[in-house]
Amino acid sequence: MRKIIPTIILLYYDFPQVFIGKDSVDLRYVCMAVSENAEGPIYFCTPTSGNRIDKLCTAKIDLREVFSDPELSSFYECTASNDNNELMISPVEGVCPKEYLPDEGLYFDGYDEVSSKALELNSIVSYASLSVAESEDIPRIRTTKLSEFLIIYQNAIKHLTKLTAKEVNKTVAKGETPYSTDVFGFSYGSFTIQMRSSYESDLLGDNALLAGAFEKLNKLLALTNDPDSAINYLQSLKGHTASSLIKLLEFMVDNSCPISHRWANPYMGGSHSASASLGHVSELVKLCRQRDDLFSEQVVLKGYFTIANSDANTWKIIDDEGEHNSGAIHPESSITMDGIIIRKQKYMLTCEERIEVVLGTSKEVKKLLLTSLEKTT
Repeated sequence: MRKIIPTIILLYYDFPQVFIGKDSVDLRYVCMAVSENAEGPIYFCTPTSGNRIDKLCTAKIDLREVFSDPELSSFYECTASNDNNELMISPVEGVCPKEYLPDEGLYFDGYDEVSSKALELNSIVSYASLSVAESEDIPRIRTTKLSEFLIIYQNAIKHLTKLTAKEVNKTVAKGETPYSTDVFGFSYGSFTIQMRSSYESDLLGDNALLAGAFEKLNKLLALTNDPDSAINYLQSLKGHTASSLIKLLEFMVDNSCPISHRWANPYMGGSHSASASLGHVSELVKLCRQRDDLFSEQVVLKGYFTIANSDANTWKIIDDEGEHNSGAIHPESSITMDGIIIRKQKYMLTCEERIEVVLGTSKEVKKLLLTSLEKTT
């Protein structure tokens, strides 16, 4: 006999009537109650693949099909043991008896995997589904495509989390990373990446800053069917946050990959979801590329020039705290480095700051382009 553990309860009435269980080697079974004895219910079970369980849990097939057309001609009886009330399964001969077959049309569409997983892990959880061509039949994706997405996604979440912290006047201490996530699994449904917060949650399993970031991401995805509203929303986020989200939209277009995103924390009772279709995103990306103001932020620096190269139009300054910054002259600016006083005269520099993410390392490279310059004290 083999022990199984229930992982998903699909139907409950007095006790679980239909559930998904797994054994010690992670093999999944669909189990339905067929009778009852003094120890409790007796279940009839059949081993089932993850793909088919996903279809059962999302109402793509009914329960009858699982048992009338099994993937393997193997069936088991599941009962509670007399000693410790554990669920044990033992093989049975033959096919599923007709009297055990449920009526046609018994579908399950109320199961929320994301919400259930958040409750199980006591952590905020997100699922990102990528509709790439190679995942049409099996959960498969190009390695380079997956790594590129994760870097772009994590970068967007980082900026959205920092924006959320700013909105609620919460200071994120140096070294803290409330935006960090860990991948803990993959599943069917296009190619679905399962992620959870890697930052310690509160007693309710929540990370309010990360939740705010997920909510903002879903808002953008939902607005992609109205490009003008999406542009207005990106303008409200401004600068590096907007730029990081536009890079996510560009990933979708460049890889012909619509994305859906779901997230939940343990106490929500259900997940929040949003998705973006490729046609609307393509139009939105074209509009974004016409708007330079969405990709940069204005930064004002004060300090002393240590380098002023008039040939290369590059510069470097040091401020009163000893922090160094360097950059170049904006290509549309008429400023030159001729006549700059090195180390003795203090200047105020107005710059356009752009941030580029180096794929493969997720390192951010800051670029400062000088647009205005004046002497100060």
